[in-house]
Amino acid sequence: MRNSSLQLLILLFFFVGCENKKLTKVGETDFPLEDTFSEKTYTKLPVNKNKSIIKWNGTKLGGINGHEGIVKLEEGSLFLLRDSIIGGKIIVDMETIQVTDIPDEQMSAKTSLTKHLKSDFNVSNYPRSEFEFLKVEYLKPGVLKIKGIMTINNITKEIEFPMTYETSKANVISELTIDIELDRTEWKIGEQGSWLAKRVVDNNFKLKILLIPQEDHKG
Repeated sequence: MRNSSLQLLILLFFFVGCENKKLTKVGETDFPLEDTFSEKTYTKLPVNKNKSIIKWNGTKLGGINGHEGIVKLEEGSLFLLRDSIIGGKIIVDMETIQVTDIPDEQMSAKTSLTKHLKSDFNVSNYPRSEFEFLKVEYLKPGVLKIKGIMTINNITKEIEFPMTYETSKANVISELTIDIELDRTEWKIGEQGSWLAKRVVDNNFKLKILLIPQEDHKG
């Protein structure tokens, strides 16, 4: 009888954890989950790659001039445990990098800059970049602190940043937003350029990442 009760509790714990897609207080959670939980009580929530978007902004000459554009998500997932986001991973298709602030009427300049960017990011050799969550910490309602590893140009660095989230009236995750500034020299971006080009382009560039979960995901 005692063993039956214990088995029932384990089953209830498992099913409660797997059926939720909501986001409430997170606390602090390390990843990967296999190191923390004996039962796989988390659920994988795919990110809608068609609705999600990554915007980039780079400057030169100390911010006097610059350009902006987008790059597309190849795939992504969030990991949830009992109403809380505890992990995730996104993969970016660097071959989709685009410049959006140069009009199509100046196609020659637009194409030239796009080609230059792909060279800077060494896209021909490393066409994918990715970020994987290592730790999620609850800061306040609507704000998390994410610690993880960013891989660009086949170089992996540990970074952390705040991530905001919104929920629907049903308290289901509707979107997550990340605003982050990276130092391109940490990933040797643009190292192939001339001495002058490397000095003209500012080291820091910004990313604004909007992640939209799949609405029709069943868990």
